[in-house]
Amino acid sequence: GLSIHESISGSACVENIRKRLPNELERRMLAVVRSANDSLSDISMYCERAHGFLPKQPIRREKINEILAPIWLKRFPLSEFGDS
Repeated sequence: GLSIHESISGSACVENIRKRLPNELERRMLAVVRSANDSLSDISMYCERAHGFLPKQPIRREKINEILAPIWLKRFPLSEFGDS
């Protein structure tokens, strides 16, 4: 038979999952998407759909904490999650 392949936006999938999860589960997750081209409009969309994004360029292992830490701390502020 004929097979049709279609691209699906990863950030749209993340947004769909976040909307379908109960609040108590969604607030415990960190959803990050990898940018496809780093355009300002795309970055704005990623930040609406997910909790943050990773840039398109490869990330060196020693830099990953530097990139993820601000996203993590924004999502899970110590004032709310400090004891867990």
